[in-house]
Amino acid sequence: MPRILLSQPNEKYRKLFILLNGSVAREKYDMEEVGRAIGTTGRSVYTYLKKLEEMRLDKLLKLGRHLNIPIEELRECIRY
Repeated sequence: MPRILLSQPNEKYRKLFILLNGSVAREKYDMEEVGRAIGTTGRSVYTYLKKLEEMRLDKLLKLGRHLNIPIEELRECIRY
């Protein structure tokens, strides 16, 4: 059976993964701070960033606002 590298994002959400993680790294935010901004814990933020399909739309929009990501960029990254 082929192995899957678990640290790689799902191909469907790859652009969104790069956009969000890159913005967090660029702004040098602590996950706890990001968690408070979207109304959850830092541990949940780690989970959301690893499994983007589990993040609800309201959390994604709050995260985008907190990271100053324009809605157009978020829309470009979301494939359904």
